[in-house]
Amino acid sequence: MNPAERSLSANLDLLRAIAVVLVLAQHLARRMYVENFVGMPTSSWGVFGVLLFFVHTCLVLMYSMERSRLTGWPLLINFATRRIFRIYPLSIIAVLTALALHLDSDINGIRGLSHGQFPGIVSAASNLLLVQNLTQVKSIVNVLWSLPFELQMYAFLPFLFLWIRRNSPQGAARSRSMVWPLLALWIASVAAAAAQPHILTSAVFRSFSSCPISSPESLPTCCPIARASRARSGPFLSFCSSSRMRSAPFSPPDGSSASFSDR
Repeated sequence: MNPAERSLSANLDLLRAIAVVLVLAQHLARRMYVENFVGMPTSSWGVFGVLLFFVHTCLVLMYSMERSRLTGWPLLINFATRRIFRIYPLSIIAVLTALALHLDSDINGIRGLSHGQFPGIVSAASNLLLVQNLTQVKSIVNVLWSLPFELQMYAFLPFLFLWIRRNSPQGAARSRSMVWPLLALWIASVAAAAAQPHILTSAVFRSFSSCPISSPESLPTCCPIARASRARSGPFLSFCSSSRMRSAPFSPPDGSSASFSDR
């Protein structure tokens, strides 16, 4: 390892150490019911730590893709395969274990897992697929809340890498030539992040998840799909009536994070 690589590794280690300390401090403060410290909400420590982890992950994975010397579909397939097997097996085990033991997070006045009821088909499927932020349901295991964002970041990262590699020249002009395109991409990302909570694409999921279906007869007055189609399909009614979807809106639990998968 040359001096430049050692310096980069040391900087990345420092960034990761700061993120770990921030998340740990937030968890300890939450456990001790310390909501504010020196006028600052302690929940912001964990959130900022998770954001640092995302920056760290992007840097590490960009260098990893560069070292692989792959391009095109081989790069995309290799990247997706490695990330899927890095994230999903353990998260699926965690969610299935919680469902099997009838556990849920942040209920009964307990910060963390405690005994609860089955959260519903939509909530269970969303947690297994790690799309809680899209379907607007809470995480059954609350420390998994950051993984949907991480997976969605993975969906864009290899394309961003290929775009930068294709459009940036080699040499000293490389950094300067990418400043404006990357700045424009960042502005677009901020705008999309600001708009996402207000987009109504998840309205159907929210309607299902808040619907206290107790019988097939109540379906047409509760589910928007059924209202629109007046469907009287037996299997569909049976599915909806048996699920009793009652999931709470998605909400990050004050910076708790299981987003240590870069790595």
